[in-house]
Amino acid sequence: IQTGEAHNEENINWLEDLFHDTQEGLKMWVNLLRATGGDIEPFKTFFVPLIHKWNGSKAALDTNINHQLFVQGNTTDSAPLTKQNPSDSFFTLGIWQSPSGNETKQMEYLIQKI
Repeated sequence: IQTGEAHNEENINWLEDLFHDTQEGLKMWVNLLRATGGDIEPFKTFFVPLIHKWNGSKAALDTNINHQLFVQGNTTDSAPLTKQNPSDSFFTLGIWQSPSGNETKQMEYLIQKI
C-alpha cells in the first residue's frame, strides 16, 4: 500500500492522519484479497515508513517513526506488522532492495555470484 499526504505546520497531526489512512487502506486490501480467494499472512508481511525530515537544507529518511500497522490474519487475531528500517535491505523476488536506494547489499550479493 502506498500512500502519501502533504503536510504543513497547520496540520500538526499529519503523521497520525497518515497512519490512520494507511491502516484503513490496509484493511481494504486484506478484504480485497479475501474476496478474490487470497489471504495475508501477518508474519510474512512488513511495512517501511518512508517519512522524510529536513536536516538543514537536506531531506533524509526519518528512522524514528514509532507508529504501528496491524493486520487481521485469516487464522489469527489482529497482529502487528513488522516495521523495517528504510535503510535496511531485504531479499525479495531474487534481489536485495533498500527503500533508501542503497545498493551495497545487492552489489555484494552479485559479486559473490561471480
